[in-house]
Amino acid sequence: MEEKKRFFCGNGKKKFSVIAIIGMVIGGLALAVLFAFLFGWVVMLLWNWLMPDIFGLTEITYWQGWGLVLLSHILIKGGWGSSSGSDKKKKDCGSEEDSDNPWYVIKTEIKKEIQKEMNKVSCQTDNSTEPENKEEI
Repeated sequence: MEEKKRFFCGNGKKKFSVIAIIGMVIGGLALAVLFAFLFGWVVMLLWNWLMPDIFGLTEITYWQGWGLVLLSHILIKGGWGSSSGSDKKKKDCGSEEDSDNPWYVIKTEIKKEIQKEMNKVSCQTDNSTEPENKEEI
């Protein structure tokens, strides 16, 4: 038997059936709606538990909690959707080394700082033996 592989990055030539695509879209939309309603309920519970006692505010309804979720999404994300996904070029899967990606830049800077600190600590605590190749540390 031949093992079937699915490619999600656009690199492969795997074709999904129309029924599978429709199922994925409907399932994704159902999960999005479920999470939206769940977040509204959680916001309502947290607000009604904390805000009246701490700040003397009134309790809110479920729909007001859901409205707060929507409002916070608009304020934090800057609108309804994210424009970053449509404007970017398609990249290979696992291609993390991207100088435009702020997380990659932060990650490399943190790695450099950690390596510097480790070098300082290892030089202070163990002066008797030096590593043969200092670049490995």
